[in-house]
Amino acid sequence: MSRRKGFTLVELLVVIGIIAVLISVLLPALSRAQRQARTVQCLSNLRQVTTAFQMYVNNNKGHSVGYSTAVRMAQNGTPQNGFWMHEMKPFNGDISIIGICPEASEPSGGWGSVTQAWGPDNDTGSFLYHVTGSYAINGWIYADDVDPPYRGLRGGERYGITQREAWITLPARESSNVPAFVDSGWVDAWPFDNEPPGNLMSSNENGGMARVCLKRHNKRYTNVSFLDGHAESVILPNLWKLKWSKIFNTSVTPPRMPNNFGT
Repeated sequence: MSRRKGFTLVELLVVIGIIAVLISVLLPALSRAQRQARTVQCLSNLRQVTTAFQMYVNNNKGHSVGYSTAVRMAQNGTPQNGFWMHEMKPFNGDISIIGICPEASEPSGGWGSVTQAWGPDNDTGSFLYHVTGSYAINGWIYADDVDPPYRGLRGGERYGITQREAWITLPARESSNVPAFVDSGWVDAWPFDNEPPGNLMSSNENGGMARVCLKRHNKRYTNVSFLDGHAESVILPNLWKLKWSKIFNTSVTPPRMPNNFGT
């Protein structure tokens, strides 16, 4: 009678070794594919937010969204503020749906970071009341301040950002290079060309580059949408090549990135 042979111990070890090698080769590729998928989703979100912004502008005779932190009451009696996040909602721009970057989906309760979204807040007097997100509007495209004590000022002037010649009036020239929305650790930002990049990991009260210069994608990139409607991943030094405001000098040499850039 013939006897069926099984695998020897050596053969089993060889098979296990081959499987281990395949796993070690495929896991990094799978990880890169997953990161790329999250980046693509983030770019799609930014395009949708920008489309909602364009619809808002068209519906308001070419005027951008006004700056406001005032808390108002919605028709159903719930507190609601007038920030851009709420103004976009009627135009298919619900930030609770399209305002979260997959790389920064965990709420922080306040300032966001490279891995956390800003907000929400349970204080009915806060402009972050029940709102969280991962993106900022380019503060230089705000229209006038709409809160009664500050009417007549441009959006952000109440905080001492007084460069009136810097604000962009729509329709903008070079719209394909003017940021509309960007990955950020806060709701808005007013970048200047002479500002340092920050630590690339966390946002802070500095109203400019430190809020948006986050290595959120592949440790080297941040995602940006533009006034013409397109969105792209921008390597961090190239943020200084974008036309954030009318006075932003895009010919400056970008500052040196911190040592953690790319790691």
